[in-house]
Amino acid sequence: MAAPDVEYRCFVGGLAWATDDRSLEAAFSTYGEILE
Repeated sequence: MAAPDVEYRCFVGGLAWATDDRSLEAAFSTYGEILE
């Protein structure tokens, strides 16, 4: 189990200009909780 102070981030680049927060959340929420 990871320590509470461990930070996980995932950079996603090369997105279309029309991409918004809602569409990103819809795409990635399948894989787990979105924290930020």
